[in-house]
Order: sequence, then structure tokens, then C-alpha cells
Amino acid sequence: MQIGPYKFSPRLIPTAVTIIVLPIFVSLGLWQLDRAEQKRSVQEHMFENMQQDQFELLSEPQATAEMMFRKVELSGQFEANHYLLDNRIWRGQVGYDVLTPFRYSGGMVLVNRGWIASTGDRTQLPEFPTAGGKLRLVGVLAGPPGKLLELDASARLDIRQRSWPQLVQQVDIARMSEQLGYTMAPLMVHLEAGSPHGFTHDWKPYVDKPQKSISYAIQWFSFATILILLFFVLNIKRVKEDG
Repeated sequence: MQIGPYKFSPRLIPTAVTIIVLPIFVSLGLWQLDRAEQKRSVQEHMFENMQQDQFELLSEPQATAEMMFRKVELSGQFEANHYLLDNRIWRGQVGYDVLTPFRYSGGMVLVNRGWIASTGDRTQLPEFPTAGGKLRLVGVLAGPPGKLLELDASARLDIRQRSWPQLVQQVDIARMSEQLGYTMAPLMVHLEAGSPHGFTHDWKPYVDKPQKSISYAIQWFSFATILILLFFVLNIKRVKEDG
């Protein structure tokens, strides 16, 4: 095809590369846009649930994804088993999040009681009080933290271990339930700040922002545009005029 003094003549290799790579770039861009929409939906769901009235958690089926970020109250008692989530930082100081199973009227749920400082010696875990008897807790339902960086393989959950507290670097509720011998709700309860049964607590609900995925989508579409431009540049040449 000739356009003025230029002739467009697609060559085999540039054409093959464009046919293979272009759909990949476009698909990745569309996928990131879909991810952005999902994140926007979760963000809206979070804001809506945070505005809802507090409700009493009475059964495990209530602790579903639809109830994430809802403020709840529950009555029951702490179990004697505790997990310490490793490598948690508060104001520049290293420590642990105290995670304790809580038995309430409808089942079991893992409660994040907040942050405590490290002793500075990983072989000597900090001591902390746990109230006995029937208690009433108030907190927010949320999922366990995402995949965290494992700095020490020895702190992975060993379901055969029976010494407490147990140091862990990931919150895997299913494996914890297997270790404890009872099923816990899939969501955790994060105690509200100032609870007499918690420790330092500055937890805030978080969902990934859609802007990040939109930026990635723009990036992939930019790659697709550059590829198309390169395809034309590499396949267009100026036609020599007969002199």
C-alpha cells in the first residue's frame, strides 16, 4: 500500500511480533481496569459497612465477607491459646500483634487484641495479661492481613506445636483451626482502641485503592500504542522517485 511518497509493506517478523504481543498488552490493560472496578466496589462496601450500626455477633455464619468492616459486639471468653504475629511495627518499635481465639455463643473467632513490644530477645516472648471469665468485646470484623514477608522460617505455623504463645508470621485461620481442633470464623475481630482487654491498637481498615490498577492499565495500553507505532515505523519506507 502506497501513501504519497511512502510505501507500507509489512514484513514477516514485525507483523508476527505485533500479532502475538499486541493482544497480550490489551488484555493486561483490560484486566487491570477490571481489577480497579473490583477494588472500587470493595472500597464502597467498606465505607457503607462502616456507617452501619453496631450489631451483636451471635453465630459464625454472620462473619461473612458481606459483614466485613462492620462494628460488632460479642459475649464470651478468651481461650488460653495465643498467637503472636511477628514483625509488627508501632512508632518505629518492633513488636507483635496478640491474636487470641474467643469463644462466643455462636462459635469461635480470632481476636486481634493489639500490639505489644518485643523483649529484644526472640527466644523470650513477652508476657501479657488475659482476662478470664465472661467478657463483652467490641471491635470490627475484617479479614486477616494479606501475605506478609517471612523473615524467619522458624516462625511459620507448626500445627503440631502445643506450647503457647506461638510465634507466627502469617495469619492462616484454617491451619490455626486445624491446630486448635475447632473451627474459627473466617474473619477476625479487631478490638476497638481503648478496650480494657486489648493493648496498643491503631488498626484501621484498609483496601487497595483502584488508582493503582488504573495506572497499570494506562501503562499496558501505552505499551500497546508504542507497539503499533513501531509496527508502522518499521514497515514504512520512502519510495525512491525515478530520476
